[in-house]
Amino acid sequence: MGCSFYQLGLLQKNFSVIKRIIDDIKSQERLIRLYNILGYTYRIIGCIREAIECYEKSEEVLGKLDVKQTKISILFNTGLCKLELWEIEAAEDCFNSVCSLAEQNSNLDDYMTYSQCCLALIKSRSGSGEDAFHLAEVAFSAMSSSTRVTLWGIGHSLVSLCLTYKNLGNIKKSFELCQRAIFHAEENNFTQIKAKAISSLAELFREQGEFTRAIFYHSQAIEILDKIGAKSDLAEAYYQLALTHKKMGEIEQSRESFVQAVALFNEMQAPRQVEKVQTAMEYFEK
Repeated sequence: MGCSFYQLGLLQKNFSVIKRIIDDIKSQERLIRLYNILGYTYRIIGCIREAIECYEKSEEVLGKLDVKQTKISILFNTGLCKLELWEIEAAEDCFNSVCSLAEQNSNLDDYMTYSQCCLALIKSRSGSGEDAFHLAEVAFSAMSSSTRVTLWGIGHSLVSLCLTYKNLGNIKKSFELCQRAIFHAEENNFTQIKAKAISSLAELFREQGEFTRAIFYHSQAIEILDKIGAKSDLAEAYYQLALTHKKMGEIEQSRESFVQAVALFNEMQAPRQVEKVQTAMEYFEK
């Protein structure tokens, strides 16, 4: 039920249910699973520090067990938290560690795929185009063949790959993956993934100079993310909207959206994200 709640965007349900029972759970394995679900939910609503605390508590309990899949899950999700905070080096370390662990056990190839998608996106942003392309191709192939990759994992991986190919300049491939991500999310009622994919679609239309369509999809993504309370994705969506307004020459609207993004990232206690937005604002206002 916990997984279903966050996949459907019913985030507050997880808090109301899990917090009521977690102190009474005796099974260590079930306790870890509940902390992981709680951590994932905290991350979506932008409470990244609380999410990391949940994963740290999971690790404390895990120290008494030997469950490799749970260990790799905690490591991967910690990497996602670091990515949300824009602590890129720490995120990259987590994802590389996941890949190293997964290489030792073929039953963990799903986490290898998820991490490769994240690493491809990171490298596509840092200018390591060749490495990003190689990782994206390997991950996409594995995602299509692995029996352990989940439907939720496929959705998020498609969005990451879509943005990776956009950064690499392959707009056609990016559009294909984006449309596939939206269809996949609608088919499985994955609200958050659908909104992230729609926001990505807006970025693609901006790249092509189709600003009216870009603004339409930005607005649609923001409406969904605001409704489900996905603060981190909402902040990024406002940031992307600001970039679109700037490219249109609408400086005042751009500044308003930048300010919205900064406010949300400040609420998340994500100083590097704030710095990213402020740097963009300063650059555009020169």
